[in-house]
Amino acid sequence: MLAMLVLLGSGLVSASDEAEITPELRAAVEQLVEITYASLDQEQLFGQIAEIAAGEVLKSVNNMTPEQVERINKTTHEYMLEMAGDLDDLIDEMIPIYAKFFTHDEILQMVAFYETPLGKKTIEVMPELAVEMAGVSMRWSMSKLPEVTEKMKAQLESEDLVE
Repeated sequence: MLAMLVLLGSGLVSASDEAEITPELRAAVEQLVEITYASLDQEQLFGQIAEIAAGEVLKSVNNMTPEQVERINKTTHEYMLEMAGDLDDLIDEMIPIYAKFFTHDEILQMVAFYETPLGKKTIEVMPELAVEMAGVSMRWSMSKLPEVTEKMKAQLESEDLVE
């Protein structure tokens, strides 16, 4: 979820293939978003986004004192929490994306699932699960990198593309 919010905020994700957004579809997506985001710790979520935003600000400024860095971090966090109070525009941005990838019926099925005990547990554990899975994926791919590098080098050498 955090990644999606960050990508939406950065403009990297867009709904280029606009599906027709009926009032019923809009209501279903709004219900789905409400269910899936309701259990998230909003302060923690926007705090993480604030850290990313502050990091971007800090990249563009040189020679800052630790006090200045702390002030930027604190101010960015305050701004993000202030923005958290009005998520309507974010939800408006999400609706076409959901509509692009899911039918109205599929969204209703997701709503039904997330209202079950297993669905509620899925929402609850998904952020931590995603972090742990990303770590496992990174370690796995890094462990395979030397083998892939050797195979690529051998292939390129066999084709006389490198020496």
